[in-house]
Amino acid sequence: TCVLFSEFSRLARNATELLEQVNFFRERKIDLYFEKQDVWVTDKKTDLGSTILLHVLAVMSSYEIELFAERSLSGKINKLQAGGGGGIEFAYGYKLNEAKKLVKIDDEAQVVERIFTEYANGKSSIQICDILNAEGVPSPYKKRLGEKREERRRQGLDEKEYKRFDLDELMWRPSSLNRLMHNEIYIGKKNVIFHKPDPTNPVPVDKRKDREVVFEYNEYDENLRIISDELWYAVQDRLLKASYNKNNAVKRENLLKALMVCGECGSNFSVSGSTVNS
Repeated sequence: TCVLFSEFSRLARNATELLEQVNFFRERKIDLYFEKQDVWVTDKKTDLGSTILLHVLAVMSSYEIELFAERSLSGKINKLQAGGGGGIEFAYGYKLNEAKKLVKIDDEAQVVERIFTEYANGKSSIQICDILNAEGVPSPYKKRLGEKREERRRQGLDEKEYKRFDLDELMWRPSSLNRLMHNEIYIGKKNVIFHKPDPTNPVPVDKRKDREVVFEYNEYDENLRIISDELWYAVQDRLLKASYNKNNAVKRENLLKALMVCGECGSNFSVSGSTVNS
């Protein structure tokens, strides 16, 4: 049995883990081949020179991964300082134009302003989502994936399949709406924080603690403003009050949560409860 890899990084992200994985396959008499390094690894006894070479290449591969991550971060910072998005371009209501400058999308900007206005006037996130879904307004995720699907068609590539959901059935959800209403880009504030890259860390990025900040970018750009400061702070005040009213100490376990899937959006159901005073 033989397993083919395009390069070392496809098996592991650091030298220690790579060597552990190599031994794992060797013990099970499974051969490995890494195309980029042109290296065969077999369960047969190897000479000292080959073992040393494997260790050296593993360390070099780990270094290349870290170097690539640092260069990628440097490129993102340079693009942001030149007027690019730095990740903000993925926010609903914005895109990068042909000059790679961040600009507003007019029809989406109108939806954003409507969401903030409706929420400030008393409607809940669920009610706003119901209205947008009933009117057939494409959700952020649906529109972005739709654009990528159309781009693949223009390039002559096969259509990508999404096993967890049907792209045509993606809907507006309260969670995405709440994230949208917390984004300061809608008052023209570009706030982007870059952390020191750690590509070999097995812990997911959103679960890492005490990450080192290497660059923080703050700038106001009136050309990117969609809503007024008054509307922004009215919505933030209501969101803050809503968070205070939550009892986060109450945990409700549900063994079937991971098995229950929404027939419309494909997401797992969440469990909530309420106390009714008699």
